[in-house]
Amino acid sequence: MINWKHSMAAFLLALLALLSIARLSFFPGILTVSTIMELVLLLIALLIGRAGLPWRDLIQKLGFRKPSARWILISLLGGILAWLLAVALSVMITLFFPYPQEMVEVSSSIFLQRSLLDSVLWTLHIFIFIGFCEEILFRGIIQKGFETSISKKWIAVLISSLLFGAVHLDPWGLLPRAFLGAVFGYMYIKSDYNIIVPSVAHGINDFIGIVLINYII
Repeated sequence: MINWKHSMAAFLLALLALLSIARLSFFPGILTVSTIMELVLLLIALLIGRAGLPWRDLIQKLGFRKPSARWILISLLGGILAWLLAVALSVMITLFFPYPQEMVEVSSSIFLQRSLLDSVLWTLHIFIFIGFCEEILFRGIIQKGFETSISKKWIAVLISSLLFGAVHLDPWGLLPRAFLGAVFGYMYIKSDYNIIVPSVAHGINDFIGIVLINYII
């Protein structure tokens, strides 16, 4: 059974991997880099989460089950609402601590080339890689690891959410992303640990922020 030590090991490995991959310069584009990062996070989650379990048992432990129509709707609406609230929180933070102009320019340049193909590729990437890989790691492994070691689930959600925010290496986005992590963690628990539910909500949140805002609007 995984515990808080496994959770911290997973987080530190993820952080080390992200720092290492981000420093490499031979990838052709941000989409390729992001895909590799997400696959590395998935590998870390599976290796630590398995802990001697057969693969079938690990899949069951993570909660890969078909969600009900009700939970699919909750996932979709929850992802939209979470995005709106996270944006509002980000705006409030930048009012007091303005985002450095050079970081704004770098972030904007990532999505400078807009096209229908870019939108399609990012949409597939978000729902196939980002949502599932990050939720498997942070909710399926890290949050559950803390839950087995801490009696109060809300503390486990809080800790895993802060780690989720921290791993993105963006001080201005720490609290908004931690808030998103808390929403996804709560949905994971309330859905009886069905990993599909927070994964879909996560995917909807990123789809709005990356595809709709940067490529379509």
